[in-house]
Amino acid sequence: MNPYFVGLLVPVAFSLLIHKRRKAERKRGVRVEVGGEPGYAVRNYRFEQPVETHWEGVFTLAELFEQSCKQYVYLPLLGTRSLISRETESAPGGRSFEKLHLGEYEWKCYAEAFKSVCDFSSGLIRLGHQKNERVAIFAETRAEWQHYGASQKGLKDMRLCIWLAITEVTTVICGHKELKKLIDISGQLDTVKRVVYINEEGISDEVSLARNSTSWVIEAFDEVGDASALKPTLMTAVPAILDRVRDGVRKKVMLRVVCKKVIRHGYNRRLAAINGSWLGAWGLEKLLWDTLFSERAPIGQGYGLTETCAGGTFSEYDDTSVGRVGAPLPCSYIKQGIKYSDFTDLCQKQEAVKEVLGSLAKAAKQARLEKFEIPAKIKLIPEPWTPESGLVTAALKLKREVIRKTYENDLAQLYA
Repeated sequence: MNPYFVGLLVPVAFSLLIHKRRKAERKRGVRVEVGGEPGYAVRNYRFEQPVETHWEGVFTLAELFEQSCKQYVYLPLLGTRSLISRETESAPGGRSFEKLHLGEYEWKCYAEAFKSVCDFSSGLIRLGHQKNERVAIFAETRAEWQHYGASQKGLKDMRLCIWLAITEVTTVICGHKELKKLIDISGQLDTVKRVVYINEEGISDEVSLARNSTSWVIEAFDEVGDASALKPTLMTAVPAILDRVRDGVRKKVMLRVVCKKVIRHGYNRRLAAINGSWLGAWGLEKLLWDTLFSERAPIGQGYGLTETCAGGTFSEYDDTSVGRVGAPLPCSYIKQGIKYSDFTDLCQKQEAVKEVLGSLAKAAKQARLEKFEIPAKIKLIPEPWTPESGLVTAALKLKREVIRKTYENDLAQLYA
């Protein structure tokens, strides 16, 4: 047999063998029967039953927070930076952006944060907020979120009405800009009784909004800066943030053609090795690329739905594979009802289209939308809408005219 042919065949065969074995090792989800709707469920391979709590007697976020405050009383918990000044700088392409100059970090320990939470809770009760009523935050990013809960921002008037109606919120925490929106639609909000106002100037005041003989009580809090100088040892981020970090690195190193080619080559070689290819970077070459480009920090990828099940799946620390989000968390079962080969195939399945359309119709009915506001036909798009695709801006706002032209044929079929 030709030795050159053998020399080429052996690495390829060995690579396929490694890839197959690694694929088997990556199966960290186990099928489990749970009944109910058609399809099969997957659980974490380490736990036969869903884990309800990791700590005895702790079942809610409030209980977890209280336990943490008792355990780490004087350790730092929340850090903020005061705003010193603002200035506007020009960017390539004629665009401008606002640059903030921030002070040093000022920290609150667990005990101080717990006191702030208790004080705010007492204030809500004094304003008349009842135990089983709901609070919503409608404001820009700020430290107080950690004290008071999650948030929504940037909603249009109609969406805001729907959002507050569905959640049956009685108390809304908002900023100055958001307060104006609430005033404009105050006549359409049947459940909202109180508004807690975050004043950007830090001035505490009270404002009364007349609405069906019911007043909304307004209070105020300070505004704080971001955490760009924190230098964390553990960081969580959504893909859009990591994409911006990647783009920032690329802009700096891709200015030189040689650097661009070297980095792209090294990245592709290491990625091939991670995927199990014999033709990837191994041995001394692996050490070279790791030394030049890698901080060797472990990266985990997960998936969840903020509004329903934030903890869905997460890849384990020793799982270096790419293109997947890991097995279900110990507290979750993931149920799959449609068989598909990849995401593109899933989007083309009529069962998937029917399921998504049905869920949209159900949500629209709950929100009491008019018939003309409810989509009758939809098309599932497998490609993500990112700034690189040209369909959204860097701030992830829709480029409606570009989208219309891109999907002109699809839109014509939907309206046929």
